Amino acid sequence: MRKFISTALLGTALLSLAVVPAFAEPMHKDAMAVETVLSKDHVTKDAMVESVMKVRSSGAFAQKKYRVKGQFEIIEKDGQTVLRLSDDFKTKAGPDLKLFLSPQSAQNVTGATATQGAINLGALVTHNGGSDYIIPAGTDLSAFNSVLVHCEQFSVLWAAGTI
Repeated sequence: MRKFISTALLGTALLSLAVVPAFAEPMHKDAMAVETVLSKDHVTKDAMVESVMKVRSSGAFAQKKYRVKGQFEIIEKDGQTVLRLSDDFKTKAGPDLKLFLSPQSAQNVTGATATQGAINLGALVTHNGGSDYIIPAGTDLSAFNSVLVHCEQFSVLWAAGTI
């Protein structure tokens, strides 16, 4: 009987210790304030994020050599201009794929002319999924007409999108 009572007491003590921490730590007051504002104004957290971001341009890629699925946006975010590829971005893998802003139109640009007067935004981070590329500060976007996915090593233009 003594063994049963001590086991029962131990079990009750452990159970109470396991339950207490779940209720012991109150929500941080800043988190409570955000939740209160969101519920009072019926504003979603996504809407708060988007209010900080300004879309300057958007479009889709047209196939040149290979199909590129997805959209792009040029946005202003946190004081920077960013080229954002959508989460559904997808293309065939290739060597030395880079993103460029080009002064040429998406219709007229070729693999041989893709880098002429263009700004290299960097290597393609992923072939499947969204990613961001910082456009250099001071870039005059009105001087550019297209966004390119281009294999620089072999001068093969994957796709182009009109800005």
